Amino acid sequence: GLRFECTQCGDCCTGAPGFVWVNQEEIEAIAKAISVDVDEFEKKYVRKIGIRKSLVEFPNGDCVFFDTEKRN
Repeated sequence: GLRFECTQCGDCCTGAPGFVWVNQEEIEAIAKAISVDVDEFEKKYVRKIGIRKSLVEFPNGDCVFFDTEKRN
């Protein structure tokens, strides 16, 4: 997959629907960062696409973790 470092511009996190692939290690790290149980995090923020997992999006395609005020 595509590998890059986030510049916090918001361009990748908004717009057309797509996929933000996450692995179990990333899921656990994000859940810990927002103080949520891993199972609860997956139920609320992760969708399964085939055998892979992606973060969910708002209906407009924006990532659920994107902050429209801070643009990150």
